Amino acid sequence: MTDNLTHSLFGFLIGIILIKKLKFEDTKWPMIAMIVAANLPDIDFVVRFFGSGFYLVHHRELSHSVIGIVLLSIILAAIFSKFKEKNFDKYFVIGLVGTSAHVFLDVITSWGTQVLYPFNHIRYQFSLIPIVDVYVLAIFIIAAILIYMKAGDAQKIAKAALFIFIVFLLFKSGLKIYADETVAKLNGYEDVSVMPSFTSPFIWRAIINEPDIYIINDFDVSTTGFGAFHFYPKEANPLIEKSKESLVVKQFREFSQFPYAAVEKNTVRWYDLRLTNDGNGGFVAIVEFDDNGNIISETIGTGF
Repeated sequence: MTDNLTHSLFGFLIGIILIKKLKFEDTKWPMIAMIVAANLPDIDFVVRFFGSGFYLVHHRELSHSVIGIVLLSIILAAIFSKFKEKNFDKYFVIGLVGTSAHVFLDVITSWGTQVLYPFNHIRYQFSLIPIVDVYVLAIFIIAAILIYMKAGDAQKIAKAALFIFIVFLLFKSGLKIYADETVAKLNGYEDVSVMPSFTSPFIWRAIINEPDIYIINDFDVSTTGFGAFHFYPKEANPLIEKSKESLVVKQFREFSQFPYAAVEKNTVRWYDLRLTNDGNGGFVAIVEFDDNGNIISETIGTGF
């Protein structure tokens, strides 16, 4: 999920352009509505109260779908048009654009977003930027500062920032395609996925999914160099199979694109290889067994 500061700034920049086109008399409340709309799909954070596993499965579900976008826009328009400038249609447009902008930012990450829920449960993702992209955030923050300093040029600055953002995404798309094709040529691999790095737009985590092993390597597009290879054998272990009966593991495997299980004594840990490196970082599902193979605890936490 993209961080909410990036969502807010993206909504702010779009709002500067959209609100003028909608010809509101007062821009204060429409801009507030726009920033709210740009964060509104994350209202599904309430599912956290039902547990981390439930959150993994149901976050970015209905509220991030096409139907959710329309429903949330209707609610936002009904609330704002009731108190300020009774213009439901204009606020509905703000709602549609703001919530759509939110979903767009989420779809281009590697987390996965159920855009067509409830018609299907596929998590669509383009994996162009990490959950928090410092470069995208920098573009938006610099634009916001410039708009504050030169309010008269707000339209030009907002358009320039959004143009730079789109160019950056196209640039990342080209890098992603190149990284994917280069890694696939290593050994004729067929199932290769590349994920964006938090540190550099040129570094991509390559995940190679072989029948009996996952192979992970960080590929640097700028030098066409590979880092150290990490190997994750897909173990055939009775405890791993038994752990699949656990509710948290079922939830974790439903969310995870590359689920990997490791056994240590009577404990099975499940990782999502998109988000972890040697067991550090990301979410982890942990199932503990007694000496008779019975589950005595099951939790989902983080691997930090």
